[in-house]
Amino acid sequence: MLAGRKAAACSVVPDYCISIGVEILKKEVKMIAINLYGEKIRHMAYEIDFENFFQKVRMKEPYCLEQWNTFLTDLARAINMLHLVYDTDFILGGYISQYLCDEDLGFIHEKIQQMTPFTEEQDFLRISKMPEHNISIGAALPYIQAFLNNFGI
Repeated sequence: MLAGRKAAACSVVPDYCISIGVEILKKEVKMIAINLYGEKIRHMAYEIDFENFFQKVRMKEPYCLEQWNTFLTDLARAINMLHLVYDTDFILGGYISQYLCDEDLGFIHEKIQQMTPFTEEQDFLRISKMPEHNISIGAALPYIQAFLNNFGI
């Protein structure tokens, strides 16, 4: 599945105060939150053997499900902190998005509801439709839009 590959995604957006990066390795997933000064706010690492891991999660195998739920809970905590500051939609993208499903979104939303003092509709969370190269595509969109605007499209 991911044997021998290393996947990482991190982007810094000038208008935001916190950036979250997720790195997927063969036997480990790492998540880091940094501020605009490049200072580490929080770092989390999860030991996960990806050989049939998500198949075991979907079959509710206890150890894998516990690991996955721990990751999703930490992700929910990060999203909640950002959502309290930036009342906007969140698209969960990058290499991890291909493993997310609606059940995971429900779990994340439930955790956020437990953490936040404000009630929120679930529709602010989405899974990216473009799990591969989404950072590159997103970075190119303003230039593509400007190009199309030049031609009145």
